[in-house]
Amino acid sequence: MEKILAAFSFLILSTASLCQDIYFEPVFVEAADAPVRLYVDITSTSCSCPELLDADPVDNPIYIWTWSPNNARPDVTVGGETFNVLNGEWGNSNENLRMQQDPDNSDLWYYDFVGTSLADFYDLPEAAVYDVGIEFLIKEKDGEPVGEPEQKSPDLSLELNFQNSDDFSISHEMITSDISNPTTITHAGDERIFVTEQPGTIKVFYRDGAVESEPFLDIQDRVQDLGGEQGLLGLAFEPDFCESGRFYVNYTANDGGLVTRISRFSLDEDNPTIGNPDSEEILIQFDQDFQNHNGGHIEFGPDGYLYIGTGDGGSGGDPNNRAQDITSLLGKMLRIDISPETGYEIPSDNPYIFDDFGQDEIWSYGLRNPWKYAFDRELGNLYIADVGQNAFEEVNFEPFNAPGGRNYGWRCYEGENDYNLSGCNASDYVFPISTYPHSGVGCTASVTGGRIYRGPSFEAFQGWYFYTDFCTGVHWAVTQAAGETIEQDFGTIGLGGVRTYGEDVWGEVYMGNGSGIHRLLNPDEGEVLNPIQQEGSFLSPLGMFEDASYEWFLDGDFIGNPAMIQISETGEYTLVITTASGCTIETSSEITSLSSTDFNSGSENLKVYPNPAEEFVFIELDPYGSEARSLAVYSIDGRLIQARVINSNRMELDLSDYANGVYIIHLLDMSGHSLAKSKLIRQ
Repeated sequence: MEKILAAFSFLILSTASLCQDIYFEPVFVEAADAPVRLYVDITSTSCSCPELLDADPVDNPIYIWTWSPNNARPDVTVGGETFNVLNGEWGNSNENLRMQQDPDNSDLWYYDFVGTSLADFYDLPEAAVYDVGIEFLIKEKDGEPVGEPEQKSPDLSLELNFQNSDDFSISHEMITSDISNPTTITHAGDERIFVTEQPGTIKVFYRDGAVESEPFLDIQDRVQDLGGEQGLLGLAFEPDFCESGRFYVNYTANDGGLVTRISRFSLDEDNPTIGNPDSEEILIQFDQDFQNHNGGHIEFGPDGYLYIGTGDGGSGGDPNNRAQDITSLLGKMLRIDISPETGYEIPSDNPYIFDDFGQDEIWSYGLRNPWKYAFDRELGNLYIADVGQNAFEEVNFEPFNAPGGRNYGWRCYEGENDYNLSGCNASDYVFPISTYPHSGVGCTASVTGGRIYRGPSFEAFQGWYFYTDFCTGVHWAVTQAAGETIEQDFGTIGLGGVRTYGEDVWGEVYMGNGSGIHRLLNPDEGEVLNPIQQEGSFLSPLGMFEDASYEWFLDGDFIGNPAMIQISETGEYTLVITTASGCTIETSSEITSLSSTDFNSGSENLKVYPNPAEEFVFIELDPYGSEARSLAVYSIDGRLIQARVINSNRMELDLSDYANGVYIIHLLDMSGHSLAKSKLIRQ
């Protein structure tokens, strides 16, 4: 096991810090020789502990040490399971999380994951801690939060070993060559994949490479595309597009000069499979200073608002200083609320909404030419690729729920390096997490922003942001965890000139260049998985959609509507999934053989009932008794949903927050080894 360094000793407790931070000077020891003890200052209300994410597994129990005033208590969440810890006179401690007073310091309390005695510690399943993490929410005695939530990093130092940080490679496969000049690849919540072509058309293709003959939208009559960085540049569908039928585009036009337009369109009432070019409503239009640096990407964030990336107006060096000027929409990330029937509103937490000086639409500034950005569909973090001037390209990172008003530095800085400091007196620049230099002359570097992989096919790719350089064809991947940036350089992979990246509804990643559309692959893990997965005589969808309904067909005949279906004959099986947003996803698979799969290893000793279940399920664990220490519930594609410490041979599992679908329950021993597993269907 790799060494993990942990803060182990509390050396300094400043009496002046009772209402402020508590200061620690940790002594570091190897986790192999001692338990990991996590020190947390809980006087600051809330603590999120990402340092534990992706760390190496620890064979020892995990102690959580905190200093706690007598009028506060923490709720500790581990792997989705909340432990309420009470001070002694308030009531009994949770039987699996015990609060005790340090015998050497009466002001220091610590919380232990314990079993029936202090010597019998539970070691939660690795995934409960290392995939999900630990969160603290400090509450008063009556349960109300103390003050405003504020994240604090604990004084914990881990030498992290990120899984697959240097042991995977990437490749690609051609999907279709029937697309030219792609600028955006995205989906609308169904199986279609949409791609914008720079002259002004939107086409539809599918996972198998088939391309619809009729464009989804054709607005070449109003798009100005003189080559270079002009044209139809962005496309985004409303989160409830399958019900509203509304979508948005970003393009350049000639309106007495070059302008950028962000417009809303709706579907054709006579043919709802395509957009209506006559339905255009121009929401935002602004002048461009020069012919280049038009930005163009648009994307909905996890907050439901539309984010609009704009370039600095062009030329070179931002001669009009637009990026640092918050009275200009150029060189910015804009953020608007498109929920009204017509027009748009300004989100109430946009940083300049109550400022008479700054433009209300601005979310962040200091960008040169953000050529593609991406929200992580799982964590909500934002990665922004910003094209450099002539020395450095950069990737910026904005954590989920970060406030607006961030200044990414241009034109004061290019990457982390001084560029033009004239008039630059801000002190809060946000520097990129990754940069790379230019070399040579001509097209030496131009970053193309990519996507964060969250698909089901390649486990090694999970959580990595993939991007490339348009000029050199070099590809990279970067990830953020525990405040650290880890990056991989794949070199050239035989795919250069990539203009854009995108995802399909399942989370697979695509790239577009002059030759067409390509799909990202991991050569060590094989091909992308079929959306319909076969496990013996059972069929199930590759991924689960929250609150979705399912319909199964065999050779065109309806055969049932569970998420997982047991089959007894071969043939073409079609699955129609209707998601909570009203989208319909249809996929088919030719099943040529049936075989047995051990879904329920040891299931005679792991009873799950009722099954299928709706709101609750009961689990009986005989005869494992003291061997079984924890219970882990995984989705059918291997994602941890919930982990619980076992405190009885009969447990009740609340399924109210589970999406309909198929899950696998694992019964684990202290080392995390599976003693038994059983299939669970939530319907």
